[in-house]
Amino acid sequence: MLQKISFANYKLFKDWQELELRPVTVLIGKNSSGKSAIAKLPTLISQSLQGTSDEPVNLINEGVEIGAEFRDLVYGRNLTGVLELKMTGDKHEMQVNIASGVRTQDAPQIVHWKLESQSGTIEKTSNQVFKGFIPQGHDGQKPKGFKFNIKTDYIGPIRKSPERINEPQTNRKIEKIGIDGANAYPLLYQDDLKTDGQLVRQVDAWYKKNFEGWGIRVNRDRAPYYEVELTWKDELKINLRDVGEGMSQVLPIVTRAFMPADKDTLIIIEQPELHLHPAAHGSLAQLFVEQALGGNGRYLIETHSKNLVLRLRRLVAEQVLSPDQLLIYYVDFDIENGSSELRRIEVDRTGSVDYWPEHVFSESLDEAIALRTAQLNLEGDAR
Repeated sequence: MLQKISFANYKLFKDWQELELRPVTVLIGKNSSGKSAIAKLPTLISQSLQGTSDEPVNLINEGVEIGAEFRDLVYGRNLTGVLELKMTGDKHEMQVNIASGVRTQDAPQIVHWKLESQSGTIEKTSNQVFKGFIPQGHDGQKPKGFKFNIKTDYIGPIRKSPERINEPQTNRKIEKIGIDGANAYPLLYQDDLKTDGQLVRQVDAWYKKNFEGWGIRVNRDRAPYYEVELTWKDELKINLRDVGEGMSQVLPIVTRAFMPADKDTLIIIEQPELHLHPAAHGSLAQLFVEQALGGNGRYLIETHSKNLVLRLRRLVAEQVLSPDQLLIYYVDFDIENGSSELRRIEVDRTGSVDYWPEHVFSESLDEAIALRTAQLNLEGDAR
């Protein structure tokens, strides 16, 4: 299981940074600080560790685009810059340095590679051939005892709007929700065809609990086509396309949460709270924690939601989540040196934090103070 990702000279991050992956890991920070770059990095590493590509890194991995050319990955887009990565797992630590030539058409190459494990240390030899991050020629394709891997399912900040009428997809095995969440709909349909329909029931129950009794239903009355509907008791049935964005934007996320996953699968979600009323943000945090603690994947969450973070801290204080199962990172862009950094925020057993950045999630208080100041000024003028 991949536990830590360290990197330097990556995107906005000039100096070495470390991202530890706990059952629930959260990224917060202002816009254009580099949060999305970090959220996408595990998808690149996952593909490279599979050893299926002749290139060290792919710029598009299962729809997740991380750049148009290699220099887009390097700090300052420097043609001669070296991207440095280090991956730490249960039994292995691998370091990979990647560089390209001075011309834009030069392909990136692994210039340094080292694997440290209980079996010893293996380093790159001259003219070593690689597929992804995997050196060729060691007992076939991988070094002996090599089991370094990470599974990812990345869901982006903008999910696909639902179709009014859907065509059935019964012959396709769905293992990931995907970048735009589009796989949620055929997955629910396939589940609804089963006699137990457990996934549909779980999603429906979560909706009813958190959205004032409104549930989710797969309507197959127009077979072979189907609709996904929002329902209220037995009285109202509304096509999901005809309701607010929040109800449809959150469906892929809730479906992914209840969808079976290996305990080491990293589910990456950017802005899960998008279009939702703040009251539902905490409910999403609760859902992520329940699934992670149940061994149904790990979560890397990029969020702008104060309520989501507060619920996570509350769950620690309530002893539902232990402090070592949660880690918050503040992604900060330093305008003086022109680079970003990851700052760890540890949560103790009371839900308190050891550090908190200024003017982050304090906007409500700041506005309330400004409003009251303006009111007092008006009252003074009236006198």
